Amino acid sequence: MSEDLAYMKRFVLSALLVAVMVLALAVPAYAEHTMEHVAEETQRLKDLYLVPGYGNEAGQLEVYDPLTEQAQLLGLYGLAALCTNYGGYWYVAEDGYYYWHACTSTGPA
Repeated sequence: MSEDLAYMKRFVLSALLVAVMVLALAVPAYAEHTMEHVAEETQRLKDLYLVPGYGNEAGQLEVYDPLTEQAQLLGLYGLAALCTNYGGYWYVAEDGYYYWHACTSTGPA
């Protein structure tokens, strides 16, 4: 009987310790990802990687992808990769021609 009680105490103590650790990690992560923070960060990335006056609400733009050697619609993640790897990208303008966009900054702000 005393072995069962000792086992139960260790189990409850371990469960409480795990719960405290999860909460200690989850609360700061949640605090940084409020809707306002996400909207501000998305807008900052759009300003950083999109050509002024181009791109849709989702932060996508039709660009030339050097890996596939075709024009395709890329989002902010893909545009960030092109800016980091190549210093910019070729995008398709409204007139159907390709223009080079040299990213203003390739590092995180």
